[in-house]
Amino acid sequence: MRMNEVNDAELEARRFLRACEALQARFNADPEATPGAWLIGSPETAAVRRASMDLTRALARMRRP
Repeated sequence: MRMNEVNDAELEARRFLRACEALQARFNADPEATPGAWLIGSPETAAVRRASMDLTRALARMRRP
């Protein structure tokens, strides 16, 4: 494991968390939103999915021998 891989994974994790916070803020701002509702088709959901994929790849690179 190299420190640059660890640093990359940390950056991706922080980006993922920021995307999650933005999605939560959008959900909380919607007066018709109910807990457990599906969240689809918004820029925020797309950002969370993309950040999730990038984080997964960064973690996989970090775990390589």
